[in-house]
Amino acid sequence: MTSGESVAAVLDRGAVGLRYFTLFVPRAEAVEGVGAGDLPTLYHAHRGVDLDAMLSGADALHGASAVLRAHLLAQEQAAARMAAAWTGVAADAALTATARRLDHGRDTCAAVTAAADALASGSAVIRDAVRAQAEFTLRLDVTGIGGRDVADIDRALAAAADGDAVQAAWLREVLVPHVRAHVLALTDLCALTTFVVDGVQRILSRAVDTVGPPGDETVVAEAAAAAAGPVPVVPVEPAPAVDPETTEAVPDADHGTLGFGATGGGRRDRAAATVVEPSVDDDIGAELADAGPL
Repeated sequence: MTSGESVAAVLDRGAVGLRYFTLFVPRAEAVEGVGAGDLPTLYHAHRGVDLDAMLSGADALHGASAVLRAHLLAQEQAAARMAAAWTGVAADAALTATARRLDHGRDTCAAVTAAADALASGSAVIRDAVRAQAEFTLRLDVTGIGGRDVADIDRALAAAADGDAVQAAWLREVLVPHVRAHVLALTDLCALTTFVVDGVQRILSRAVDTVGPPGDETVVAEAAAAAAGPVPVVPVEPAPAVDPETTEAVPDADHGTLGFGATGGGRRDRAAATVVEPSVDDDIGAELADAGPL
């Protein structure tokens, strides 16, 4: 997806109108302050924003969000099977930890989706705001104000300085209000663009803060990469794989069988459909909780 004309190109097209402020702000300031500031710098403040990159990022993150949701759904289903097949103190500890991780996964999906939406909608609003800036400056008449060109205004300034009340009144009542109104209008348009850019950045920052364990700022990028290929990206650590024929957990390198079978957790026998509760070591639940997240 592309946005069409770049921000820099739009601003460059309208930049010819900035000559209005170059010509008339100093002359108005000679009569009365108009609060112009550095309007050219303000006008070009966001020319480096890449709308196509924002839209590409939105597409990637929307794809990543779909990948994350698919993995989350699979893990929710696995957790439900585990809850039905495993009981006891160790199971309670494991299921509680799993529930926390699944909650974090849901928050991650929501944050990635919000970031994608912010990039997509923000790019459109930024484009419209920048176009408004450019269209406004393009409409400015750089040849004069109130029927007087620059030379006429300079003569009016000189006459007013010599005590000409008529010329002084024209400068106060026509030149200064005209320039001040246009300064305020352009300043407001530029402020709107800044407001949108800052808003998108805040949403993206919140997404990075939410995704992954504390301090992990790589998950969004990894998820976006996963959306373009088969690499699995999971917002929560995977639940133990379960053999559907035996309900035995596939051994995990770090956590053994996580309480299935050999470590003493209860399991549901598929043929009998009754819960078999072998004796459980009272310390198993604490050991499992200490083993870390699933």
